[in-house]
Amino acid sequence: MFLLILNMRCFYIDSKRSKIEELLSYIEERLEELEEEKEELKNFQDMDRERRCLEYTIYHREQTDLLQQLQEVRFMETFGSTDKQVYYHTRYVDSLMLNRLSD
Repeated sequence: MFLLILNMRCFYIDSKRSKIEELLSYIEERLEELEEEKEELKNFQDMDRERRCLEYTIYHREQTDLLQQLQEVRFMETFGSTDKQVYYHTRYVDSLMLNRLSD
């Protein structure tokens, strides 16, 4: 009788041990998956940050170009097309100023 109880107890312990090992195996697999997902997320965030920087650069460049074109139109409205030398000099000075502002 004692051996039967001992055998049953060993079986119960082995069964528990087996379940614990399965659980540990599952946890390890899940940890590996999470590490991969973490790396993918980091890559996505890096690429998203770069995308936003590029979008801002394009936006800023377009804004600068439009501002320069607006200044040219206003100059032409103010001084007319006869003062081309003054116009080109002013345009050159404005572009230098814009370059300094953007740096």
